[in-house]
Amino acid sequence: SKGKGFQGVVKRHGFGGVGQSTHGQHNRLRAPGSIGAASYPARVFKGMKMAGRMGGEKVKVQNLKV
Repeated sequence: SKGKGFQGVVKRHGFGGVGQSTHGQHNRLRAPGSIGAASYPARVFKGMKMAGRMGGEKVKVQNLKV
């Protein structure tokens, strides 16, 4: 697949963002939000969807004439 480079959670995983409810802040619109709980479990669980490299993966091409 086509490589997209480093992408945020909105483009990479379809997170909704916060819309207009930022109370005037301008740098919180596309942030992922909370990534874990508090002192328990005191870690971030595996598989948490975060920003990162997107695309550039091997895909199966179907219906090719050989």
